Amino acid sequence: MLNINLHITKRALELLSATVLIALGSCSLIDVAPPANTVNAEIVFNSDTKIKSAVSGIYTPMINENDVTLTCGAMACLGAILGDEASPMGGALLMQDDLSYYTGNILSDNANNIALWNQPFHIIYNANGVVEGLKNAGDAGKVTDSIKRIAEGQAKFARAFVYFYLVNVFGDVPLMTTTDINVNMAAKRAPVEKVYDQIIADLKDAQLLLSEGYGFSGGRKLLPNKYAAAALLARAYLFRERWQEAAEQAGVVINSHAYTLTAPDVTFSANNTESLWELERNAAITPRYQNEAGALAPPARFSKMPEMELAMTDSATFELYQTMGMLLPKYAMREETFQSFEAGDLRVKYWTDRVLTPATAPYFGVPIRYIAKYNGIDINDTEAPGDMSNMVLRLSEAYLIRAEAKAHLGASAEALSDINVVRKRAGLPDLADVSGEQLLAAIARENRIEFVGEWGHRWLDLKRTGKAATVLSAIPDKQPWSAHTLLMPIPRAELMRSPNILQNPGY
Repeated sequence: MLNINLHITKRALELLSATVLIALGSCSLIDVAPPANTVNAEIVFNSDTKIKSAVSGIYTPMINENDVTLTCGAMACLGAILGDEASPMGGALLMQDDLSYYTGNILSDNANNIALWNQPFHIIYNANGVVEGLKNAGDAGKVTDSIKRIAEGQAKFARAFVYFYLVNVFGDVPLMTTTDINVNMAAKRAPVEKVYDQIIADLKDAQLLLSEGYGFSGGRKLLPNKYAAAALLARAYLFRERWQEAAEQAGVVINSHAYTLTAPDVTFSANNTESLWELERNAAITPRYQNEAGALAPPARFSKMPEMELAMTDSATFELYQTMGMLLPKYAMREETFQSFEAGDLRVKYWTDRVLTPATAPYFGVPIRYIAKYNGIDINDTEAPGDMSNMVLRLSEAYLIRAEAKAHLGASAEALSDINVVRKRAGLPDLADVSGEQLLAAIARENRIEFVGEWGHRWLDLKRTGKAATVLSAIPDKQPWSAHTLLMPIPRAELMRSPNILQNPGY
């Protein structure tokens, strides 16, 4: 064992208590109780303050949950292993429910299904409560009309946002636009097309109702605005292969000139120029680390301290820290994902990291790569960080949506112009003389890199482009692969509670 180990063991013990917090916040999901701040549709919103509080009741729980849920880490963590971005490292922190998501051996009582399903419907109920409550808002002397309009836009945006993920994770889902419990309990699963119609209608309304700025959230990008609605609408059109409309809505964002791409080292900093909308993990509510950091990155990033990192190449030191559960991520970046980065790509330096390993088996000195977009433990500080922002919508997506849409429309030069904007930020040379399927492949590769570890982008892209079967069936750990695993099972508890809802095929 290296001599340096004597100096760093005390540091390891100090970090261990913080590690436990991350383990609790990792991607082993459990059932969620009905939110305490549910918006009651019978509330009469008779002041601007009450209306703003009601909107906060929709958005704050999206990220400030004690458990990992769809909007609070699950889409990033589970999306990474459902697709081809990451693979489990094993160890005591890896739950069987998580492993089954990676291998495809998923049962309907898997705890992950419950949280992916329950929490979005809580958000939908609250959003419906705001829309209904605003109809009974007080007189003009107490309630500002612009506040009412923005609040309605926020509620409809939130409903569209979570329905987008529900329909892509589960397929047909109950479509609920009321707080009437009798109507909701009797609801059957609506076809995907009908759900998308509602998503698009809500986003069109939100785009009209929301303002261009962020005054409703005090100048910070913690609530979506008009351009965030346009960005999500562009994505919805892209997923429905409505290319012209997707290009137009992405253009609304780009041509607003309200946003600019950042340098890669600050892309995930709060309130930056690229961010259209971000969620803030409030340390006063949930004084813990970003849930994504608890699974996609190690509990402690020793790369920030070269001396300690080098010590990990000693097998005894490596095993000591790994036994403490501090050294390796639950889900490491797959080598194929890392190799998809081009030489000289600045995103490798700032959005990924590595764990050095000993030269002995089973690691043989090969670094373990991981996604480093999220805040975990600062190796120099055992205290939890303060408020943390989680990027939801970024300008780069608008460029890549428009690029893909233009490519499908035969406008290769325009598509190349857009993809090259994103590549330039990454320090990469322009693409030229590329068209047709080669251009679409280049855009898909850029999406893979740009959004690695974010909101299940890669998994959803594989599904919508019809590439999932080819890519996922080639991963040995996912054998025997079956197409039915492209949709998650409806939780067994939901089927028992709602007899009108039928299970997805194959489960």
